[in-house]
Amino acid sequence: IVGIANQRVKECNRIKAMKDELAKFGVTCRELPDGIEVDGKPYVDLSKPVDGVHCYDDHRVAMSFSVLGTIAPEGTLIQERECVGKTWPGWWDTLRQPFGVQLEGVDLEANTPSSDLQQRSDMSIFIIGMRGAGKTTTGRLAATILGWHSLDLDDELERAANRTIPEIIQDSGWNGFRSQELALLEKTMQQKPTRHVIACGGGVVETQGARQLLMDYHRAGGLVILVERNIEDVIAFLQIDKSRPAYVEDMREVWLRRRPWYLECSNYHFYSPKAGLPAEGQPLNGLDHFLRNMVGHKHALDALKDKAQSFFVSLTVPDMVAAIRKLQEVAVGSDAIELRVDLLVDPRTSGELPSVDFVANQISILRASTSLPIIFT
Repeated sequence: IVGIANQRVKECNRIKAMKDELAKFGVTCRELPDGIEVDGKPYVDLSKPVDGVHCYDDHRVAMSFSVLGTIAPEGTLIQERECVGKTWPGWWDTLRQPFGVQLEGVDLEANTPSSDLQQRSDMSIFIIGMRGAGKTTTGRLAATILGWHSLDLDDELERAANRTIPEIIQDSGWNGFRSQELALLEKTMQQKPTRHVIACGGGVVETQGARQLLMDYHRAGGLVILVERNIEDVIAFLQIDKSRPAYVEDMREVWLRRRPWYLECSNYHFYSPKAGLPAEGQPLNGLDHFLRNMVGHKHALDALKDKAQSFFVSLTVPDMVAAIRKLQEVAVGSDAIELRVDLLVDPRTSGELPSVDFVANQISILRASTSLPIIFT
């Protein structure tokens, strides 16, 4: 199947997802630059996926493998069944009623999350993102919060080569620099597998080999965090930063080219609404909450379940900026805060649903102002 390169930048990299998940059925596939090659086999010889099919929160993946599951000899466990609600909320009812497919609900909460959290609790964290987004600062704060070691791959590369990055590029060219960067990333993953927070260079995703390393890492249970900041703030910062080589192309074009790679290489997203260092006290609060949830040190839902009664306040404002000053007052006595995303008004979308970037910014503003759990509606 060729001519489907755009399927790499949908809800997930669907070509890669097909290859990885079909492999669980014993089906051999090969990725092509713009497609996939599948070696067919009799359906009676299909294997049973041990841990089920991971759907990458992609409705098309869930639908495709649920259809395959109807002829798999031993049935198939489909994870993230709710993701089909994006386009076909009645998908499972349709399979069961008109087509008579036998379905059985499975509670994964008691098994998968806890084992994943236990596995990742000490695994090193890799941080990616544009230069100027705050990767190094975030990495150092994260290491402080977790009591781990902090490492910056750009600094390590300069130390190992005994030259600055501009000097490395001048001597070896960009291809030579990227090769050294890739080798260092692979070496670091092997030698520092636990209790390190590692900030990668902004262009690490430019190399296919590095992208594959990062994707394999987070799919194996590790954390790869994408740190983002408003691109205009990043551009303003880079215009005064002379410590790194200047971009030879428009920074916005670099951002647009890299963003799909950043997304596929990461499994968590930390958005900072401000350039430079955030307000005193707030980065530690927001980052602390974020990290302790990611590594399984904090379970907001468990704390709520222990209460006889719990309460939340619903925020119905069009923009969180105008509501922050009153947030502490209106949230008194609440155990959680509901953010009505459907009522947010993004000035750039002309009355339509807000963009993902706008929502990420709104949540980051809210998270920096409260430690209460957020109900995303």
